[in-house]
Amino acid sequence: MDNDIKNALEKGKDYLLKKQNDEGYWVSETSTVSKGPEYLQKPIVRTSEIVEALLHLELEDTSSINKGIYYCYKEKVEDTDTIELLSSKLKALSYSNVQYIQKKAKQIFKIILERQNKEGYWPSFPKTSNLTNYLVAESLREYDCKEDLEKLRKWLIEHKAKDGQGWGINESSEKSQVSFTANAILTIFNQEDINNKEIENGIKFLESKQMKDGSWPSSELTYPNESTVYATALVCLILIKTKDNINDKIIESSIKFLLNTQLEDGSWPLKKGESGEYFTTCYAIKTLRYYLYLKERLNNEDIKILIKNSKNKKIITTHLLNEYQQKIRKKFLESHYNLLLDKILATTTSAVKRRKIILEILYGEGEKDTADIIDGLKRLDGYKGLHKRSHLAQIKNDMDALVNLGFIEESHRKYYLVKKVN
Repeated sequence: MDNDIKNALEKGKDYLLKKQNDEGYWVSETSTVSKGPEYLQKPIVRTSEIVEALLHLELEDTSSINKGIYYCYKEKVEDTDTIELLSSKLKALSYSNVQYIQKKAKQIFKIILERQNKEGYWPSFPKTSNLTNYLVAESLREYDCKEDLEKLRKWLIEHKAKDGQGWGINESSEKSQVSFTANAILTIFNQEDINNKEIENGIKFLESKQMKDGSWPSSELTYPNESTVYATALVCLILIKTKDNINDKIIESSIKFLLNTQLEDGSWPLKKGESGEYFTTCYAIKTLRYYLYLKERLNNEDIKILIKNSKNKKIITTHLLNEYQQKIRKKFLESHYNLLLDKILATTTSAVKRRKIILEILYGEGEKDTADIIDGLKRLDGYKGLHKRSHLAQIKNDMDALVNLGFIEESHRKYYLVKKVN
């Protein structure tokens, strides 16, 4: 089954890359009848989701990710916009370590925290939604706000659906629903709280709702009684994190459902018989990737010995999944000057030095055209004699070289950097 998963991930990757707009974003196709909240169809939401999915695929050429992050940076989101749009923007920007993008991310982060209700949840129209709280918590994962997320965790635990089994769309829900229960549990998992009685009861509720084909239905917003890829991916991810045995039949059957539901073009539909959608494709990719990584790591001899001698296998699983999250982020962000030097030492020493300085300018100041770069260089000792007319071709050559090396991207004759070169 591992090879089938790898093939499915490759097809999913090709699908997503093929659909990216020249401007760096993804937009839902008009032929697809959307279900669920309207804000989820916004390009910034879809682009943020797809950027994360592509990071899980560990691409060698990260240009598509760079362009997606930069689109989210450039896309205007007002302070008064919905919390879901702000969270989507923050999530995408969190994958950059460049100064000018981090500055914008900090501004959005502050706005999001200011909009948290004093009880702990994040308001949404007309009431809060456990989907909203999940999206917000996901966007805050990489930031220092443990107390704020702890308030949300406590609020969620105290506000299950009235039937006491799981969670509904919000605190007023009478009946538990699969996708909202999964949203709530994954939100609490952001706090690494996996031994809570309420969560355990919620997981039992989810297990009881698995269908014969290995899938789960979603919610009253979409399909409350029919198999969906979205709910299956979410629940499967929870079980991957909580089951002692990765080969548990309930997990394997859900993985097989995801594999069997993929369409020929590499996408996944919300429900069998429908067209592929970006968000379902992203969730399927993420779950399959977590499953494959954990399965591979659990086959490591050292890990096997550790599990054999451990009283709490869940702690090891949690550690391995955290290791995976750090790994994909680190791989994307790590770029080295040594690589740059190795590739351009055939040019002059002065060119090497100048290109390093250009990267530093873009790191701190953001988007620049060639003339702006010359102005930036002229502020530094040793470059005050540069002239736009006589040195424009030389600096343009530097910019083209840096684009070809994959360190910067170009859009409409302007250049930008989305990850720091260390």
